[in-house]
Amino acid sequence: MEDLKKIILERTNQVFEETISVENYTKELTLLNTYFYWAEFIDEKFPLQSKMTQLLNEATLDLTSSFFNTFSGFYRQGMISLRSSLELTGLYVYYFDHPVEFKYFISEFGYKGPLISELINNHHFLVKKYCLLFIDKNKLKKELHTKVQNEYKKLSLYVHGRLRKLQTVISLPINFNKSELSKFMREWEMVIGLGNTILAVRFYSEMNNMTDEQKAKICSAVRKLGILEV
Repeated sequence: MEDLKKIILERTNQVFEETISVENYTKELTLLNTYFYWAEFIDEKFPLQSKMTQLLNEATLDLTSSFFNTFSGFYRQGMISLRSSLELTGLYVYYFDHPVEFKYFISEFGYKGPLISELINNHHFLVKKYCLLFIDKNKLKKELHTKVQNEYKKLSLYVHGRLRKLQTVISLPINFNKSELSKFMREWEMVIGLGNTILAVRFYSEMNNMTDEQKAKICSAVRKLGILEV
């Protein structure tokens, strides 16, 4: 056991050092602050629904976990955490307007929340008609639900064991892989951008009450995708 522990720690530490030698990624990591801003702001604005923030906090932890896994050489696990974060962000916004369903979710053991695809296909979540409940039609530049569905499907390939997405096919390789790192960073920015866009659509009118720092960071993440004008 000690030998295995030593091998894993040595390999993950080496991968971490090689990863940060490419770039320090401070700019990307600061994007995490946007999720903290949202949780703090919504809790303050809607204190009666603060219990739901646990979902947003969990989404934030998944984003953090995705970075930790990737920087340690576990690239597939990093992608899986990104998928979970995107799903939990969507669930949070959906449950915000469906408090009774949220009570089922937290009170009944084994109650499974709907998937992103189910929310979009069966509940019209994030479709244009939904978005226009909260924003002016000229603010929506692209179809949000299509972008979310496409990203979710892409990340789901890592969850369901498609052979080309598997990392441990023959042995247990914990090695630095610049190509996989680049793939992860692209998906990281996409998931962060989509999560912020989902939240910005739903709480568009409330964003004027944010601090200048909060609004600036969130708007920067949203604008990168060009879906929503903020």
